Amino acid sequence: MTQEVLILGGAEPLRPTEPLTVFRFRIRLQSQPRISIVVGDEKCYGKIARWLALDKVNSTYVFDYVTVADFSKSSSSALLSIYNGDELLAEFDCDVGNDLLSTIASIRDGRAANREWLLSRFRCTNCSHEAPVVENASILECSKCGTEFRQTGPSVRTVAPDLFPGTPENVSWHEYTSGLEGRIDQVLRSGGTVLDVGCGFKTKFKRGVVGLDIFEYPYVDLVAFAENLPVANDSFDLVVSLSVFEHLRNPQAAGAEIERVLKPGGQLYSIVPFVFPLHGHPSHYYNMTLEGVKNLFSDQMALERVSYGHPIKAIKDLCVRYMQGLPENVRPDFGNMRIADLVENPLPLDREVVTELSTKTIEQIPRGTRCWFRKRTQ
Repeated sequence: MTQEVLILGGAEPLRPTEPLTVFRFRIRLQSQPRISIVVGDEKCYGKIARWLALDKVNSTYVFDYVTVADFSKSSSSALLSIYNGDELLAEFDCDVGNDLLSTIASIRDGRAANREWLLSRFRCTNCSHEAPVVENASILECSKCGTEFRQTGPSVRTVAPDLFPGTPENVSWHEYTSGLEGRIDQVLRSGGTVLDVGCGFKTKFKRGVVGLDIFEYPYVDLVAFAENLPVANDSFDLVVSLSVFEHLRNPQAAGAEIERVLKPGGQLYSIVPFVFPLHGHPSHYYNMTLEGVKNLFSDQMALERVSYGHPIKAIKDLCVRYMQGLPENVRPDFGNMRIADLVENPLPLDREVVTELSTKTIEQIPRGTRCWFRKRTQ
């Protein structure tokens, strides 16, 4: 098939007044392309935000590419390249307007304010001493125990830079719903401060919202472990955690830390998956029931209300993942199965839709995991 790339709306960003830049393309490809954007001599970070089929028969898709870049460093233009694997399909010189440059300057000031606030509330992750740290060049030093924390950018960092270098291919991406964003804005208007645990790649910056992650995505203010937060007690009015606890080695320790940094009367909003396939960012340890989520916290955390994701979405997620794990010639057989075929007894275990499922998919959506362990002799 001939590869075809058509840019929609010219080479200008679609939303030059937002605190990010969005480019939209129409493309004829069998799979998602790889995008590279360079501002001056600096390669910047971005993500494909939407991937919608316009014509599945002819493999024509439209996608938005979101990037967060400081264009004021060297230039108000960028070179955006589209690849199919290693094959260069197209390049565009993209001009960025003065409105975006002004917005970027405002974001830089807001991030500096977030950093100043974090340093004033710093708590050493080694000795738990709460006091302003000594800042010297690219080092933060605890004034009590002398522990040094190497810094690499505008974020406050307590995770060693070489532990999680760069940014992962499987990007964490959770936008706020309108209801949650409204609650966050309400807290900010009242002079409060918000912590977003495991914030991932955000497309909006809010002054007073401290973004925490182990990767230094754009708009991350604090590179730290949720199980050992470098922030003083009673610091935040609201903590947000969107699909994060399942990725933590010790979610109960993280729950205790969130409880510690919340002000008395402060709120936590958390989403944790239960029936959901295995996924990275960078690891996936636990899915949880409501009782499991409540078990992360002490009795000081009172459950105010709860809601659930609808099971039909879970069924769809499992079916999609299952179908992706089948050979292409077997997928139509699975797609044409009736619900009655799945619930009949005995199950059709001899059909290709069962026997041809990939081992990787079985590991991603197993009914259960059976393990034998042996204790080492020394």
